[in-house]
Amino acid sequence: MYLAVTSNTSERGTAVDASLVDDWKLSLTIANKAPSTITGYLSTARCYVAWCGARSGLTKRDLQGFLAHRIDAGYSPAGTANHYRCLQAWFKWMVEEEIIERSPFDKLKAPFVPEKEVPLLTRDEVSKLLNACKQGRKITGLRDTAVIRLLLDTGLRASELCRLTLDDVDFDLQTIRVYGKGRKFRTVVFGDKPALALRRYLRARQVDSESLFLSQKGPMTVSTLGQALHRRGALAGVKGVHPHRFRHQFAHDWLAAGGSEGDLQRLAGWSSRAMLQRYGSSGAAARAVEAHRSMGLDQKYA
Repeated sequence: MYLAVTSNTSERGTAVDASLVDDWKLSLTIANKAPSTITGYLSTARCYVAWCGARSGLTKRDLQGFLAHRIDAGYSPAGTANHYRCLQAWFKWMVEEEIIERSPFDKLKAPFVPEKEVPLLTRDEVSKLLNACKQGRKITGLRDTAVIRLLLDTGLRASELCRLTLDDVDFDLQTIRVYGKGRKFRTVVFGDKPALALRRYLRARQVDSESLFLSQKGPMTVSTLGQALHRRGALAGVKGVHPHRFRHQFAHDWLAAGGSEGDLQRLAGWSSRAMLQRYGSSGAAARAVEAHRSMGLDQKYA
């Protein structure tokens, strides 16, 4: 028996409700989805159920109304698109469980997300950031220097960097075993400058901990990482310094140096080439200009 929109009540059998969210949670847990994925999915589903009220929540119009409401509430296009994907996954599960016969998402287009180019750091800005790390407590400065150099050289996600342990780092091979998105492991390489910065930090560190990077209250978190980089940016006079900016910087530097897109996709831990295109868009125009100049096409004709 499929759910069907037969009235404007919210009784089970005629509309989405909280019990469906609980059932989905159980399925997601059994499927061994990452805790962060489960949290994001369920949060959006619960918001949708609460917004629906007396609506069935099973129609394309309901979904359009909810997404429009999120936009009116100030959510970004990317945030609204994320809500779309979460609910799409929920309705797909309902079809698989034969709770509904077909998904209203079959005829619902995803919200348009305009491409937003992330500004790249100049060499001068990077130098200013590294110099700013020399201010304040020595151990904090050594840590932030190591963090900045490692992010520039590997393009790690903020969550990945914060999860690193001492055992993940191989100083002999200068590689790091990264536990990434989708519960997948990959290996990244770091150069001599990040290696030296890491060794200096670890020599000065006096706290016994398995975590690679520490804050004053314990292992570094995504929040404390963002705060640390923001402070260094303020001291250096560089605006908009955040962890994700370094990931875009790494992608640009790799492609600008002639690195292959396939290798970049593996090192960055992207399962889709769409992500490669998204991150590679930062600085794409500058790379195209440099490529044109290096070709010397004007010399072809007399």
